[in-house]
Amino acid sequence: MNKNEELQEQELIELKYVARALNELVGADFRVIVNGSTSISQDSKTEILMQATRIPFAVTGIGSETLDISLEVWAPAQNPKVRDKTLSMLNKLIGHKSGSIETTEANYTYASFLEFGRPIDVQQVDINASRRHLLNITGTMLISNVETGAVVSNSIFTQLYIGNPDNENTVRGFIPTLAVDTSINFSSETSPTGNNNTADTYNIVRNCNISVSALVLNRPLDNVIIKIIYLIQNNFGINDEIYVRRIFPTFEVVKKCRLIGGELIEQAGAYMQYKLSLIEVP
Repeated sequence: MNKNEELQEQELIELKYVARALNELVGADFRVIVNGSTSISQDSKTEILMQATRIPFAVTGIGSETLDISLEVWAPAQNPKVRDKTLSMLNKLIGHKSGSIETTEANYTYASFLEFGRPIDVQQVDINASRRHLLNITGTMLISNVETGAVVSNSIFTQLYIGNPDNENTVRGFIPTLAVDTSINFSSETSPTGNNNTADTYNIVRNCNISVSALVLNRPLDNVIIKIIYLIQNNFGINDEIYVRRIFPTFEVVKKCRLIGGELIEQAGAYMQYKLSLIEVP
């Protein structure tokens, strides 16, 4: 069994393709090196040394994996002015980033969550004649096979409409969801029986319940939601509707709902959040 066959059997991606994806994010002024050391090249490229530890799943056959990523950034020592430009370009790696990776074996999607690993203003120590260690970046990357891999929650988008979507005056907007829980409930009844016959049970009502948790942004949609929770949104009645649109990678769903509960979550030193509990209506 050659290397590629072994990687396919284990559902793992070769790290050189991950390095290439990161290199595409920061651009041609950088060189991402897998499990290596800084080069002696005198060019002006900033080098990023990448190490990745695979975090195993408890199940197999899902075409996906999680990588624990560690990046060391080495900037050219001869040109101190490159530091500010380098830091600006490195911001393209920070936070949630997503994209696709094409390999000779399969195509993948990735979602990375990276952050600066230590303060960027610490004293720099020259330990390489051509480059100096600037900073570290750490985080995780979720990788899924396009055809068979697990779906990352960040790839699903949610839009709310406070009223009918067909009304151009309806307040609407995509929301930065922290969590969405969807469940379906069935109400049933059992037919009358006699003479020791076995009763049959039938589902007569079914409901889709949606719970949405999101960050509060300073915009009209969020202001309306806050007023609804405080019961001061005068034009929103007890039976008024909220439409929830969920956009999945290959299809989308729109549910007409009524509000059955709401909550504002405020904590010192943290962003405000809200939680809406909704139930589908005919």
